[in-house]
Amino acid sequence: MTSIELPPIIRLTFVGLAHEEFAKAIHKTMDEWIALGIAPLQIFVDASELVTIESGFRAESIDWVLRNRAHILSVRAFTRSQIVSMAINLSRLFVGDVLMACKDKEALEREWLDAARTARDRAQNKR
Repeated sequence: MTSIELPPIIRLTFVGLAHEEFAKAIHKTMDEWIALGIAPLQIFVDASELVTIESGFRAESIDWVLRNRAHILSVRAFTRSQIVSMAINLSRLFVGDVLMACKDKEALEREWLDAARTARDRAQNKR
């Protein structure tokens, strides 16, 4: 088996409604990456177009982060929705500072680009 070294950076864009089955599908894919050794994960979530979030999504996401905390470096998120913002703040009570809200979309973009550059530089230095 050939291993492929990938930077453990995930960028997600959420639009509309976030529900539990959606969270399970995303987490299944990330579980597969973790099993392949693609970790610790840095997750960037652009939820600027997310209107609302169901409690099942939040509960599933909290459970997933708690189960996989050792494999997650950070989760950064930006939203314009006050409902989603409240869900992020409530989730932080359970998962701690691994989850942080960005003040604006540009801040999220800057953090994502910095992480991508760092991962690229690290990969080039290994060669």
